[in-house]
Amino acid sequence: AVVSTQSGHYGRDPRSDSIRFHLNSEKRDWNMSLPNYKPTILNLDVKEELETDWNVSGKNASYDGHYAVEKSYPRNPLGRTGIFGRGHLPRYGPNFKSIPILTRFQVPEEAPKLDTPLEVLVEFPDPANKRYYVLPELDSKADEPLTSGFIKVLFSHISSTNASARIQLKKILRRGILIKRGAVDSDLNTDNAWVEVFIASYHDDEELALRGVQFQADSKYGWVTVTKEMFQDKIHARYFERVVYNRRVSQYVGHDVNI
Repeated sequence: AVVSTQSGHYGRDPRSDSIRFHLNSEKRDWNMSLPNYKPTILNLDVKEELETDWNVSGKNASYDGHYAVEKSYPRNPLGRTGIFGRGHLPRYGPNFKSIPILTRFQVPEEAPKLDTPLEVLVEFPDPANKRYYVLPELDSKADEPLTSGFIKVLFSHISSTNASARIQLKKILRRGILIKRGAVDSDLNTDNAWVEVFIASYHDDEELALRGVQFQADSKYGWVTVTKEMFQDKIHARYFERVVYNRRVSQYVGHDVNI
């Protein structure tokens, strides 16, 4: 069974053998009557009590505004998914994630040139396997500042820093460009739980604060050179390409990035 979505296709839940209810893309809209709709019930990993209050600012309010609640269950604003419940997500309603995208030029001692490789900060789910990586994802709360938690995580994995570098890096993080704020079409989404992201781009093009920033060998974070289709995660891939476009640095990665 396959469920069409806005950006691709839902197949099996990525971390279970559960099959989503077959649903054509045009029938995702909650406003369309679908009397025979019987989604698979799925609640795994974390036991979370159902909230009694929804759309509460600073707690479970959506970045995209008010969402509907039916029989005490919040309803995914992106539409039907074929699964009822939380699935693998920890909470009903919006599940917030911050995704900071930090980029630098590989040799920043002088002005960037056309042949200067662009690097991006990534996370290695398995630090022993440097071939597979994703953009850093930080669990967050609604309206939580992106930089506060990220600075702590970043500096805790830097092998050598000084007071000047910390000050310069904080300046970079204050000048971020907002890339996406709101619900995304994640494979983990269900009818009653969905992923909402705060994605921002931070590029070191003036202070050169990241010139000497290196990570420990066993760190789960590191720098990799930007290449074409480098991220397997569809959300990471889509919004990283938007970063390259918005930052107007595509000329520094040549034909290695498809925008």
